[in-house]
Parts: sequence; C-alpha cells; structure tokens
Amino acid sequence: MEQIDFEAIEVAARRVALDLMARAVQRRFDQDHSDRDGASLPCPCGQTARYQGRLPKTFTISVGRITLQRA
Repeated sequence: MEQIDFEAIEVAARRVALDLMARAVQRRFDQDHSDRDGASLPCPCGQTARYQGRLPKTFTISVGRITLQRA
C-alpha cells in the first residue's frame, strides 16, 4: 500500500486556496471603474491628466500576486 503524503496534499491545497482568493480579490477590484471619472482631471502638478485607457498593474498582496486594470 502506498504512503499518503499529507504534507504535500496540504501544501497543494493551500496553494490552490490562495490562488482562488487572489483571483477573487482581483475580480472584485477590476469591477471598480471609478478611476475613470472623465476624459481629463486636474493633476496635483498643475497639468491636466488625460484618460489613456485601462492598463495592467501587478500588485503583491497577502494571498499572492494580482494584476488589475487601472486608468
């Protein structure tokens, strides 16, 4: 009879759970489009910031790395 490696099962399950949590956080934050309030906004530097579309930005959070689409 084969030995069951409970530690390997636990590590694999934890990896899957953390990945699911990271994807849930990513999905929730990507639903927020409030960062695009209009075609342009005043910038603290005195210039005008113009909307250039949504670009990916990768963050590391406690459950892993996520990539969000931000203005």
